Amino acid sequence: MQYLIRCAALVFLMGITAVAYSTPAWDQSDTSVGSVERLRRAMDSLFGDPKFSNATFGVAIQSLKTGEYLYRKNETKSLMPASNMKLFTTAEALALLGPEYRYRTPFLTNLSEVEGHSMQGLLIEGSCDPTFCSSTMYGDSSRFDSLKKIVRQIRSSGIDSIHGSIWCANNVSEDLYPAGWEIEDIGEDYALEVHALNFDENQVAITISPSDTIGNKARVGFGDAGFGFISVQNSTVTTARDSSATSISVSRELHHNIVDVDGSFSHYSRPIVKHVSVMDAADYAAKGIASIFKQGGIAFDTSVARSAWARSWEDGELGVYTSPLLSEIVRAMNKESDNLYAECVFRTVARVTEKTEDWSDDIEVMRKYLATIGIDTTRLQFTDGSGLSRMDLVTADDIVTLLRAMSSNPKLDSAFYNSLPIMGVDGTLENQMKGTPTQGNVHAKTGSMTGVRAISGYLTTSDGEPIAFSILANNYTVPGSEIGKLEDEVLLRLVNFSRK
Repeated sequence: MQYLIRCAALVFLMGITAVAYSTPAWDQSDTSVGSVERLRRAMDSLFGDPKFSNATFGVAIQSLKTGEYLYRKNETKSLMPASNMKLFTTAEALALLGPEYRYRTPFLTNLSEVEGHSMQGLLIEGSCDPTFCSSTMYGDSSRFDSLKKIVRQIRSSGIDSIHGSIWCANNVSEDLYPAGWEIEDIGEDYALEVHALNFDENQVAITISPSDTIGNKARVGFGDAGFGFISVQNSTVTTARDSSATSISVSRELHHNIVDVDGSFSHYSRPIVKHVSVMDAADYAAKGIASIFKQGGIAFDTSVARSAWARSWEDGELGVYTSPLLSEIVRAMNKESDNLYAECVFRTVARVTEKTEDWSDDIEVMRKYLATIGIDTTRLQFTDGSGLSRMDLVTADDIVTLLRAMSSNPKLDSAFYNSLPIMGVDGTLENQMKGTPTQGNVHAKTGSMTGVRAISGYLTTSDGEPIAFSILANNYTVPGSEIGKLEDEVLLRLVNFSRK
């Protein structure tokens, strides 16, 4: 009876994966039983496929029950991890700040200069919090709610005007981009400036919709958050073709807040939303905040500005934005692989624990932490917390060591584990391998850049044995989807592995 059930399952899985695989993704009769040695031979065959002959793989697969390595390949070779770097950032932050850490962003003024219904300037002390007015955390429709609440609080105290500027405090490094980020990425919504005060994720959402008249330009709008900060060069055209013909490109010019929107938009297409980063996000924050203050009934009579912060204003706290718990922040960061969140968290650890404003200290604090959990830091190189830098180098063995350390720490395990995407369920793995034994089983962080694929995390075998795994792939020239298929096959074999 069990054999028949397995055969039926195999037919079902072959059917649902027909689009993704030209051949069946796995052989149930080969992988449902077998020794560790048999599993290793199968892994050697997968990674030894001639089409991957120019690729470099780093693989480590370890039982968290026995400590045995089920498979290793180049496990100590330093490779680019892409967004698997976020695993290191998450672990360090949870360990050194604690899962219950919260960012605090106070709104200050000099109380001695409050006259009647007016005050002289507003100081916002940034803490490198990525969640302030963040759609990733609160959703598009609610992201400004916390700021509006502070505005109402200030307005209820009798203040209805500000004579002076908004001063957005900078108390972290002024390096806006880490070393190793490629210039082609700057301007994209995944390569954002990092500031002490991050507002609306330092980007603008652009909505593009067809014109009512075929042949005219498509409509381009900014929703609630344009704030007049960027301008658009619209070179689109609305066509009579069906919706499949819509092809739109959106890009920001490197040294300007000018967004080029180009391409054809079918008259029958629904509106689409694209995101672009802004240049000089601190000014964008000040202008956006000023706009929301004005909407709330507090006017400004001078220009908006930003500056270093003035400690003497500290006694005049008018309101404060307090972030969600760090455990919630890293969950949002890893589920959606949010680079801004990762860079902010990475910078925050050294700022809080070492009282430093130098970005190089972030790297040293990370190194010291990793050494405490048994990682050989001489094999590591990193310049950021997100993995977007092509100067980041780690090993598969380092990642598995990290995963093992987190799983054995009862204070951190839950927050770390719950931050990872679940295959076939949510985050960056939501649409992957649905209907297979990996669905709901594999909890892992993905990573991808040109020539780089990575996936690392946890799974449970058919025997109920917990496994930590890391698969890093660099320097391949086949389509990235081929590496993705390989990863899927490896994970299918692991979740169906049995020692019996």
